[in-house]
Amino acid sequence: MKNRRKNRGQSTIEYVLMVAFGGIFAIQVARFFNDVFFDGFVGLERNVEREMSTGEGFSR
Repeated sequence: MKNRRKNRGQSTIEYVLMVAFGGIFAIQVARFFNDVFFDGFVGLERNVEREMSTGEGFSR
């Protein structure tokens, strides 16, 4: 009976650690894509501003 409780406790700790590391990983991935999209929008904004000021199309 004691061995069963020990296994149950270990699996609970493993589950908590798995959820915690999964959450940390998800936050890191979200930050990465947030930075990528932000850089993309800043570049697009610059291109639109350049097009409006010069009257030329987007630079390629």
